[in-house]
Amino acid sequence: MSKMGREAMKRMFAVLAVLAAAVVSGGVDGGFKVLKASDLAPVKIELSNIVKMPVGCVLAKEGGEPDIPDIPKGGIVEVAVPPEWSRGGTCGALRVSGLFVERGTRRILGGKGSCVYATVAEGAYAVTNGIVSAVSEMSGGKAKASPMKIETDGSGAMSFLWREGRFADGETELEVRLFRNAARQMAVCTCLHTKGDGIKCDLRPSTK
Repeated sequence: MSKMGREAMKRMFAVLAVLAAAVVSGGVDGGFKVLKASDLAPVKIELSNIVKMPVGCVLAKEGGEPDIPDIPKGGIVEVAVPPEWSRGGTCGALRVSGLFVERGTRRILGGKGSCVYATVAEGAYAVTNGIVSAVSEMSGGKAKASPMKIETDGSGAMSFLWREGRFADGETELEVRLFRNAARQMAVCTCLHTKGDGIKCDLRPSTK
């Protein structure tokens, strides 16, 4: 992207009314299966592509990874990911902006991401040529995709399910939401977790 294009994108972000937010909810105990940290080798994770996050694996404590408080035991903590940690990749909507981590065990439960595109066409391209391609590659083409659902507010929603890795219990789910404003700019939001784990990602326009 040219310097002029980057400046235009910065101005757009500054005035854009629709921002993407994800809210995670769950009980203190959460009903999650607790694994001993000693049973798994801590790993560094890929933050530029959310579908490559090893859900169920223990987060490494060093190498620039976020600090997770060990107490109180149990429950979920959401950790903001600095933008510089998720640089790289080919799709902005796949860059991780937040991690869902189990306290005490440091087990990765999921993550979220979002990106605002200047046009609807760019947002649609990010979904079809970014998200769909990444899921297909990660799942070996075996992911199940739900049809696009259009909500009453005009937003779109779809999801993908696949089985991947030895750490995940059950199917990995990637939820995708699309939001369009009056200027025909599009926000693409993503949330990755394990289906049925009790985590609810409420992807919606921010009211702030």
